[in-house]
Amino acid sequence: MNEEIFDELLKCDKSLDLIKREINLKTKIILYYITSLIDNLQFNEIIRTLLQTKNKDEFFNCLLNPSNMVLDSLDKALYFLYSGSVIILYDETIIAIDIRMYQLRSVQEPEAEKSIRGNKDGFNESINTNLSLLRRRIKDINFRAEHFIVSKDSKISVVLTYLEDKVNKRVLEKIKTKLNSLNINSLIMSDRALEELLFDQQKTIFPLVRYTERPDVASISIIKGKIIILVDNSSSSMIVPTNLFDHFCNVEEYREPPLNGTFTRFIRSISIIVSIILIPVFICLSCDRDINNGLIILKELSLSKPVLTFQVLSSIFVMEIFRIASIHTPSSLVSSVSFVAAIILGEISMSLGIFLPEILLVVSISMICSFATPSYELSLCNRIVMLILTILSIFFGYEGLLIGIILLFIHLLTLKTFTYPYLYPLCPFDFEAFKNIFYRKSAKLKKNL
Repeated sequence: MNEEIFDELLKCDKSLDLIKREINLKTKIILYYITSLIDNLQFNEIIRTLLQTKNKDEFFNCLLNPSNMVLDSLDKALYFLYSGSVIILYDETIIAIDIRMYQLRSVQEPEAEKSIRGNKDGFNESINTNLSLLRRRIKDINFRAEHFIVSKDSKISVVLTYLEDKVNKRVLEKIKTKLNSLNINSLIMSDRALEELLFDQQKTIFPLVRYTERPDVASISIIKGKIIILVDNSSSSMIVPTNLFDHFCNVEEYREPPLNGTFTRFIRSISIIVSIILIPVFICLSCDRDINNGLIILKELSLSKPVLTFQVLSSIFVMEIFRIASIHTPSSLVSSVSFVAAIILGEISMSLGIFLPEILLVVSISMICSFATPSYELSLCNRIVMLILTILSIFFGYEGLLIGIILLFIHLLTLKTFTYPYLYPLCPFDFEAFKNIFYRKSAKLKKNL
């Protein structure tokens, strides 16, 4: 009966790598497997072992393996089959033999989170590999790794990892409830799509989770009571719950002496603020509005409001184009893109009067400061905020900048990740936690290292 159901569902004759194989001993044994997902050497060993069995008891004994299991439902059998297991039908028994072998990247240091002295391993696209990297660092009986299958078609595995004695139970239950209630057909875009489903991302541009590809960062977050969400086929893990200032931290600060780490953290925090307000403040300080003729006076140069708007916004736009181009350009052509950028934004553009040197300088400094932001998601968000504040400053001056900052602050006050305020420790104010945004404690004063 099982054979007929499998044949009807799988239709092996229509898939190149989906194979059905029969072995006739005293009873018929049927194997289903996907050649592109299994280890051929292990499979050949299974076939050799099966051909040497003589009775039913010996058949089961030869399959004794910690990764093999007897399945009690068709859905489980299909899930294990498409995950790389060999499904064996023997009488009315269904057995899954795990001999999966995926084509994976090596465990190497993440490009976006490099550390000079830190660990050089990083997550890859295998959820089992990522979980093993966490297990190596956290040898605690309270460590939990709960498995969920999300989406109907792609059946992506999602694992919640946490310490049961330290995690916030209310947050954990909310995440579990949302994962169990998801009704989607696929989750091919992996963690980013899952974030939009779990969190109300449509109401804000600010990142509500922190991403990391470093197992050491994920491990220390677990020890601090956070939840790490691992998604199969994704090299990034999600840290929840999180606040705005969690995106300011970087692992390199902990690889330096306390004073050096404090200096690095302070400079980085200032850079993040500068990347947002430098251009709007420059416009407010350097420009004087003439009510009579509507001119903007910039260092003895009279520029109409449309010309100033064009110069500032177009320079920001060109900088963003080069940033995007550098990401998508092959490494062998990056130097060419840099050369073109130097020509466009250099002496030629200034000699033609397209851009003023002062505006180019300020926009360049703002862009460089945005690159100092550890979180890529926050840096993108900050550039949007900077653009909005710039437009308000051009058209409304100091009043526009002040109104924009107030509205931004109110928006951040209303944000929460589950029950956690997004602006903590600023609102509600916690002096010790707020001090740690700019100050790196010595190892003697900390338990979690």
